[in-house]
Parts: sequence; C-alpha cells; structure tokens
Amino acid sequence: MDANPGAAAMARHFDTLANAWSQCAFLDQDGEAEHVARLLKPLPTDTGLDLACGTGQLTARLATHGSRIMAADLSDRMLKLAACRFVEQRLRNIVITVQDAHRLEFANGLFDWVVCRWAFRSFEDPRLVLRELARVTRPGSRIYLCDWAEPAALLDACLRMLDPYHRHVTTEAWWDEVLGELPFTVESRRLKAERLDPVVWGSLSGTPEEEALARFESFRAGEGLSGRYLELDGRPVLIAERLELCLLRTPGHKAP
Repeated sequence: MDANPGAAAMARHFDTLANAWSQCAFLDQDGEAEHVARLLKPLPTDTGLDLACGTGQLTARLATHGSRIMAADLSDRMLKLAACRFVEQRLRNIVITVQDAHRLEFANGLFDWVVCRWAFRSFEDPRLVLRELARVTRPGSRIYLCDWAEPAALLDACLRMLDPYHRHVTTEAWWDEVLGELPFTVESRRLKAERLDPVVWGSLSGTPEEEALARFESFRAGEGLSGRYLELDGRPVLIAERLELCLLRTPGHKAP
C-alpha cells in the first residue's frame, strides 16, 4: 500500500477506538444482517468484500451464508479484534486484510458482492472509493451501502462536533449525481428514520460520554434548533434519516 499520511493518521485514530466499536450494539442490530443478505443474495461460491468492516460484527453474520469474504479495514487494531471474533465463532471463510478504500489492492472483477456501512461520510474522496468498487466488482455484482443522509446540513454540523474525522454527509442528490458517472444501477433505495444518539456516536468517535452530551446540548440550543428529537434513556437523541442503497454492477460496461 502506498504511503498516505492522511490514511495513516486515520488508521491510528481508529486503532484507539477499536474496543468501543467492538462493543457497540448499534453496529449489530437484530435482523440487519438478514436484511442485507436478502439484498445481496450471497452464494457459497461467491467472493464478497466487507469494506471498512470495523470489528467484524456484520462480517461474521454474513459469513454464515458460506461466501468467501475479505474483511477489509484501514485499522489494524480493528481487524485484530475482528479476527478474535471470527476465531471464537469458528468461521473459516473470512480473510482479513488492511486496505485503504481509496487504493484497494485487489484484482479487477474479483468480487461478487460488497457491503460498506457507515463509512462514506469519513472517506476523503468517496467518488474515488466508488470507482475502486466499480473496478473490483464483476458485472452483475451487488453493492450494499448505508450511511447518514438527511437533513444533511444538520447532520454535518452534529457529526463534525462529535467526530474529528467526519467529512461530509452523502445525500440522495449526491448519490444520483455520482452514480450517473459509474457503471451501476440502483436496484433498491430506502430512506429510513434512525436515532443519532450522541453517546453512541461519541464513543465511536473518541468523544467521552459527558463531553459528547455537553457538546450535543450546545448544538441543540444553537444550530440544532430545527431538528427533531426524542428522549432515550433520559437524554435527547436526534431523529435523522439514513440512506440505504443496493447497487447492481452493470453488465456490458467497463469499470472506470
């Protein structure tokens, strides 16, 4: 992998967060893996990629469908915890690999399916990541993506307050523009209401609970006035929408 100071700094940052990611129930919600599998339709003969897999909660669940899976992340510490999970569950069809999503070290057309959750908002160049995914998937492959989407301006302000590595929310309009440049068609899309809990996203970003709550209250009193909130365990959470996409790698088109 080519030296990339920005990627190296991000890798060190996420190394420090690996324990929090490994213990986060939000990343392993009941029924999510089954829903993703219904969209991806993985087969035992497939080779899949879980990009920015973190500590491997979803990877482990998808592995039960029998596909050979590459579990890729920038953080070596995240992958070590993922490897412990896979060993404990006696999963033998997963290979872990340190990868920069902007410069994937995989052959063209290797993968039958890809999943990437909660990562596009942190990518330095999400367009380049999508071009890489077009390159490493074969025609007919499916790609499942999900991340925060709306209300974009409010989410950007809130997430930047909690997370030093938040870049930009990728909106529906952004996806429509970028996907028009690439060999993908949208097989399904869904906007789903989701709770942005400052304690959860603070822990996933390295912000201590008390500090995350204080920042969130300040945000809510200022920029966040127009947001929708509800009470969860005695504290406010922001109601926002995540965008879920299932893309089909278009047959008959070469990757860019």
